[in-house]
Amino acid sequence: MTKKRVPSDLTNAQALIEEKNIPLTEISKRTGISLPRIKAYRADPEKLKTASWENVRKLSELAVNFYLQQEVGLKKALNFRNELPMWFDDIRNKYERDPEMQDFLSEVERLIERDPLLVARLADLFGE
Repeated sequence: MTKKRVPSDLTNAQALIEEKNIPLTEISKRTGISLPRIKAYRADPEKLKTASWENVRKLSELAVNFYLQQEVGLKKALNFRNELPMWFDDIRNKYERDPEMQDFLSEVERLIERDPLLVARLADLFGE
């Protein structure tokens, strides 16, 4: 069985910069990164390897948001995200006498909620 690799922030940022259907002005506006810098990244995506972590993170976040809208549907992902606390509450109730499992479930819930791409993938698999 081959393990599916999860894209890194750098991979996401490069994919966004190389996506010709997204205007550079839109990327600049949504990330707050100057247009000349965005143009430099588009001209040479390898420059992202030496870019500030903050710029790579902003570009990656925007790439994930575009993915949510295009592939999964933002509404579906948000609905799924809003249902997660109820799902975890149900599971926690089944393990109410197990403090270790309670801690584990709280940590898993926190990790999922903080990763919009993971929420999108789970929504795609289990959301309505």
